[in-house]
Amino acid sequence: MASQKHYDVWIKSLCPYCIQAQQLLLAKAQSHTLHVMDHQLDELDNVKNLWNHPTVPLVVFRDGDEEKFIGGYTDLVSWLESLPEVGDDD
Repeated sequence: MASQKHYDVWIKSLCPYCIQAQQLLLAKAQSHTLHVMDHQLDELDNVKNLWNHPTVPLVVFRDGDEEKFIGGYTDLVSWLESLPEVGDDD
């Protein structure tokens, strides 16, 4: 059975880096869930403290039961660039 690869992204709706992170995941056809935290600032602080990351977006990659904190937008760009290209089996 194939693993479920997915990103969770905590954002604020007016944050330009958050918007860019969402656009990048869409452009790369990556499965993701956005958690818009505009009105949940206490919960956002909890997520920031959990991952020791002071800014948004906060990006977490999940592969089945495993999770890896990626970081913010520039970290996401680097992460996606480091992934092997998916191509045909020709």
